Amino acid sequence: MWPVRLVNQMGTDREQLLRSYWAIIEKEQNYSALSEYYLPESVLIDPVYGPFKGYDAIKAFLQRVTTDMHELDISFTVAEVAGEGDIGWSRWCIQLPDGNKKEGVSVYRFKGDKILYQHDYIGANELG
Repeated sequence: MWPVRLVNQMGTDREQLLRSYWAIIEKEQNYSALSEYYLPESVLIDPVYGPFKGYDAIKAFLQRVTTDMHELDISFTVAEVAGEGDIGWSRWCIQLPDGNKKEGVSVYRFKGDKILYQHDYIGANELG
């Protein structure tokens, strides 16, 4: 497993945006609150739930994930974030109820101060 560390605390505006995004996940485990980070034309691709196009679809997905993760007792933590220009990424860990941890990565494209595109990746061996 990767050591957990955050990229330097100063970072770029994109890194700060991703840090605030992940702070909501880690502190509140309330994915619904993340909808403010997306645009009407945003796309989010999740390896388990599938692709979501547009703000309303992403918001509904985030509401469902909040319920599902609480019911399943699953949580996420971030290990590292980086971003520059219009792109960024994060390396994260999902904590399962049995204590196992699985690692994943998200890739982002930004437009202004919002996420235009997000693709989450978790290896096939991590899922099974």
